[in-house]
Amino acid sequence: MKKIYSILVLASAFLTACQDDSVEIPTLDVSIEKTNYVEGELAQFQLTGNADFVTFYSGEVGSRYEFSERSSEKGTPILSFKSAVANGSQESSLQLLISQDLAMVGTRDSAVVAQGITSATWSNITDRADWATNSSNKGSGDIDLSDFSDKPVYIAFKYTAYPGSVQNKWTISSLEVKNNLADSTSYTIANHGTSAINNYGISTTTSPGWLGRNIVNSYNWGVSSTNFVITGSTNASTATEAEAWCISGPIDLTHVTPDVGKLVKNMSASMTDYEYQFNTAGEYKVSFVGKASNVYGTEDVVKELNVVVQPLEDE
Repeated sequence: MKKIYSILVLASAFLTACQDDSVEIPTLDVSIEKTNYVEGELAQFQLTGNADFVTFYSGEVGSRYEFSERSSEKGTPILSFKSAVANGSQESSLQLLISQDLAMVGTRDSAVVAQGITSATWSNITDRADWATNSSNKGSGDIDLSDFSDKPVYIAFKYTAYPGSVQNKWTISSLEVKNNLADSTSYTIANHGTSAINNYGISTTTSPGWLGRNIVNSYNWGVSSTNFVITGSTNASTATEAEAWCISGPIDLTHVTPDVGKLVKNMSASMTDYEYQFNTAGEYKVSFVGKASNVYGTEDVVKELNVVVQPLEDE
């Protein structure tokens, strides 16, 4: 009996030692008959190897392999919007503020929101913008927020109104926050809405959204996906003090949209050649990423080629 037990133990150890619990690095070879093309011409790539998956990155903006895992890059963050003012002529009724320490847990609770606004540190950047003086939309100009890019920010429009005269109506529209990089690419990272933002054909960034909250009196911001509007009292005899805020969710001013590739082979397909049409002149680093995958993990191999695309008229 002891002999049988010993044999079983040795057999089990042998099988365990022989078990392949790793992922084999895939093979992938890519060739191309030429590296110079004109706009609109199809580039033909020949693929061979045993990779389970192959993903193609054209090298164009939005499809660059070296930026496929990049979600943050310091650039020049720019806020812009349009404003219009109507009804009364009260001065200093709207301020543009920014905070990096706003804390509002439970935004549906008015008291909590008011406490968060009061406790936060706000920088007044009203003078960085150009403001409307009538009901015609006026562009704010580019408002540089670089001095706040070290931490996420909250942007706010603070409306204040006073008794004794007709109060102003303000409309804010066409709002965007962009992160402009040194390579001339630009990423929209916030707007009026809460839906996905499309950057270079990729919709992975979602605007943080905005909250309208009245602090004094019942006049409040109307917040929609196209504009923010607030109207104070239109009757001078009944006008009383009012204060209301329109506040963004946290905005990471260094955010960018990661580039993505196109899956051109999956596990169930055989390796085939691939063709791609470059429609814009330029120099591109084309990348093919082969991946092997099993229950123990994944292994990648990357093959890169340089392609030059000439303007069609230079052919």
